[in-house]
Amino acid sequence: MFKFLKEESRRDINIATLNEIKSEEILEEEHTHINKLIQDNQAAGKKFLLVWVPLLIAGVAYSFNIVANFAVKLFFSQYELQNINQEQMSKDMHSLFDFLMPFGGILLSITVFFFVLHVILHLKLSSDLKRQKATVIQLRSKISNQKERKERWRK
Repeated sequence: MFKFLKEESRRDINIATLNEIKSEEILEEEHTHINKLIQDNQAAGKKFLLVWVPLLIAGVAYSFNIVANFAVKLFFSQYELQNINQEQMSKDMHSLFDFLMPFGGILLSITVFFFVLHVILHLKLSSDLKRQKATVIQLRSKISNQKERKERWRK
């Protein structure tokens, strides 16, 4: 009878050990997944710096260029220039601004749209990372609880 109890106890300990090994494997998989998410997050940050910041700077510079050209137009329209037909210059500048203003607005709008889209995706990735960290913390506590139960069972 004691032999049977001893074998049953060993079997329970073996099952507990197998469960612990499985839990550690799951924890290792979660660590791998979290490391991948961290790398994705860092890559997204680099992409943000390498792509969107120059695009925003270009959009702002383009807007300043339009404003500066408009200021030059106003300045030259107030004074009469020698050897330049004022009316022809005014027509040329109007046609240039009629073309550039909508194009600049569209370009700036597209840049801002993709910037906002990138920020939203970056925040979503960060929230996924936080959720995965919470899962790993829960798994760690579960494993430690299993180890405590195993130790109590051995005693």
